[in-house]
Amino acid sequence: MSKFFSSISFRALLSVLVIVPLLAAVLFGAMLSWNAYSSYILTANAVTLERLARSGGELQLAMPLEGAAPPERRPAMRQASNEAYRTVVDAYHATIEAGYNDATLAQIKAALDERFARLAEYGGEVDAGESDPMLPLKYLQPMSAAGLDIAGRAANLVADLGAGAWYSGLLRLPAGQ
Repeated sequence: MSKFFSSISFRALLSVLVIVPLLAAVLFGAMLSWNAYSSYILTANAVTLERLARSGGELQLAMPLEGAAPPERRPAMRQASNEAYRTVVDAYHATIEAGYNDATLAQIKAALDERFARLAEYGGEVDAGESDPMLPLKYLQPMSAAGLDIAGRAANLVADLGAGAWYSGLLRLPAGQ
């Protein structure tokens, strides 16, 4: 073995002594960069799903508030409900753009769109003085349930199980916490 090293020039041995650790450091840096980039992508996707879960939870909370609003506060509550719906739609589109083309989520969103299209009927009946206590259950409760379903599905789609459990737990908190 010593004959092998003695046959190689000192300059070549010194070059190998410098190049090998340098290559190891470059490869280690590349591996760390790849891991950081992968974590960044997972985090960016988790943030997109968190926005969807949060907007679904906000819709879930906005619908009962509209149903319980006194006549003088109904326009403000309707505007808040419409804004909550638009937030869900925007978050859903951002989720689709992030690559989550989930069939179950699409079904929930389609049902939500269908229910939202019927929301004007509720407003017309309430404004006309209809006092049927089943109206909020007929129109608002299904939208509130769809908000909960969207938030739950978003929590299920998160790759990080801890974050998904946190999103699910977020739904169980009372408003304002």
